[in-house]
Amino acid sequence: MLRIFTTQLSGIFQQIQKDEEMNIEDASRALAQAIVGEGSIYLHGIGEMSALVTEGLLGKDSLPKSNPLFHEDKIVKLSSIDRVILAVRSTDNEEVRELLKQIKETGASIILLASKGKESNETIEQIADFFINLNVTQGLVPQDDGTRRGFPATIVMLYTYYALLLTTIEIVEEQEENF
Repeated sequence: MLRIFTTQLSGIFQQIQKDEEMNIEDASRALAQAIVGEGSIYLHGIGEMSALVTEGLLGKDSLPKSNPLFHEDKIVKLSSIDRVILAVRSTDNEEVRELLKQIKETGASIILLASKGKESNETIEQIADFFINLNVTQGLVPQDDGTRRGFPATIVMLYTYYALLLTTIEIVEEQEENF
């Protein structure tokens, strides 16, 4: 079982590297602008994806100028120079639509980390300035009864966070070298 899970998980990582590389790079440029400028980066995850906030703020490799999106159960004041990274399991999550609209009204750029749902909600993907598809739609390990276990949404989201972090830091360092 572990071999199957590992092989399938590795395949998802490779698919993100191949299919989402340009989206990651574009989103990282936006993050770098906030870091070298006067903007801030705000993080929020819904459900198990709240691990983004823990890793992004408290992890050894946290993004510079990162903050939680909510303070005392309210969205912090955002502006057009700010960036928001929002992680959710699937674009089928309707709770996200209102949150995205609320953030969009502030002018802040939104980076959405989510898997496309069965009924892909183009509106949610289109509200975000940058959409990175996590490609986790089912568990990875087949069971005898036909079901699948091992739904690695959080692991894949954290992989994508690190892809964003490493690419962003690389861009920031290149900009610093040129000045």
